[in-house]
Amino acid sequence: MNTKVAVSWGARHESLEKCAERLVSCLVGLEAIDTRFSTWTPNFGKRTVVNVSDAKQISDLLIRGQNRRDVGGAVIQELGYSIELVVPNSLARMMLVCGSYSRVKGIGNNCNLTIDRSIAASLGVDGHSKVLAKLVDSWQPESGSVYVFVSRVDDVDKVNLIEWHQNGAIYRNEMAIRQYLCAARLG
Repeated sequence: MNTKVAVSWGARHESLEKCAERLVSCLVGLEAIDTRFSTWTPNFGKRTVVNVSDAKQISDLLIRGQNRRDVGGAVIQELGYSIELVVPNSLARMMLVCGSYSRVKGIGNNCNLTIDRSIAASLGVDGHSKVLAKLVDSWQPESGSVYVFVSRVDDVDKVNLIEWHQNGAIYRNEMAIRQYLCAARLG
């Protein structure tokens, strides 16, 4: 069972340089938590390995992820920068929107990290907490969580394992942590 670590924040106009700086901080920090987070490739075009500490390369990738108008191809500035990065063999996937300042409801900024069960099992609760803390430190979000999707016969439920709130409050669902992170180890 894959886990997801996600942080989100509302409209916040940030420059390309600031988004790149934050992404470098995030990727370097994730690598320090687990070396399997050291090799990332963009999920579009050439799958060249990203140097996680190279702000110029990160900036170039963020520019390629800008939304464009259907007619004329002009950049839609208020939607910020988007990127999807993957660790080879689908061990992790990061989807990011940074610098969006659109006033349209439902459009905001976020960093979502999907972690394959093989990494999730070895990270355990402490590792997931560190990953969430790194995302919070890098992106300065309004909220964040570690969660799993649990499939049932007729539905899918999102189960939060750890939640972080802007006021610094942390909630740990100990029963769900035991149930789902242990299942990842066994499963």
